[in-house]
Amino acid sequence: MRPSPATVLGPVLALSALITVLVTAFAWPTSNLAPRHLPVGLAGPAPAVEQVRQGLGALGDSAIDTTTYPDRSTAVQAIEHRDIYGAIVIGANGPEVLTASAAGPAVAQALSEAARGMSRTAAPQQLSPTPVITDVVAAPAADPRGAVFGLTLVPMVIGGLLTGAALSLLTLDRAARIGAAVAVALVAGFAVTAVLQTWLDVLTGNYLVNAGVVALAIGATALTLLGLRAVLGLAGIGLGAATFVALGIPLSGAMSAPELLPTGWGTLGTLLPPGAAATALRSTAYFGGSGSAAALAVLSCWAAGGLLLAILPRRTRDLPDQAHDATPAQLARTA
Repeated sequence: MRPSPATVLGPVLALSALITVLVTAFAWPTSNLAPRHLPVGLAGPAPAVEQVRQGLGALGDSAIDTTTYPDRSTAVQAIEHRDIYGAIVIGANGPEVLTASAAGPAVAQALSEAARGMSRTAAPQQLSPTPVITDVVAAPAADPRGAVFGLTLVPMVIGGLLTGAALSLLTLDRAARIGAAVAVALVAGFAVTAVLQTWLDVLTGNYLVNAGVVALAIGATALTLLGLRAVLGLAGIGLGAATFVALGIPLSGAMSAPELLPTGWGTLGTLLPPGAAATALRSTAYFGGSGSAAALAVLSCWAAGGLLLAILPRRTRDLPDQAHDATPAQLARTA
């Protein structure tokens, strides 16, 4: 029997709406990239520093958050510790722009362009028309624009989602399901890091530490899916996928920086596993772990929360839901 038009119209409209939402979720943050409370350092004589501060203020009242440092070396340390994204240093030979393309090539480029723009409109005795650009913490030569780094986030998130979804649908008891999720996260973490660091040269730093971050990111996603599935049923898988894919990936700042995303949304992105994973992995791979504590704490909270939901006792449900948590032997006894 042929389906009625109404039966077909519902799925068509629902899928069309889903595609539209996904495209909007990915396109809107990228189309609105601009500095928002971007931390930048300043160093040099007080009059010159004040002039630069005023020049940066022309970008907007909340675009740049400046911090003054006593000298160039202190500003460099602040960049290496991920306290700031870059700095403008006014010396005897003119201005020098310190950047860290490893923290976000888009930010480094924006800061350099801003300094050049101010130089073109400044008094000759205060700023040079061609400021020197120094990349303090450079992105790897194999990935100078951070494109590969940003793209790796997508399969990591999708892999964690598929792991959680697949294991939640298998006829396993809770302990086996959780153990399998942890095992997948560990094996995939070491394998993925081996590809990115020893083959593609996208990551630098300590291999074991980077592998631990990747494993934690995959595990946090997978365990959260297991927990949501245990509490909400199949709707939990949909909720997790929507949160991590439609929100988490575009708001992660992996291709730019959280401070370039629309106000508030960048902060939200750092509180979701994709954004926390991007921040933590950047920190361990390029900055010796500096600035990774908060991101690692976020990932750990997601992993712990998912684990808690997965092991919490649940109310007695009907046979299909009981079968979800039952072992084959238990199912045989109830047959």
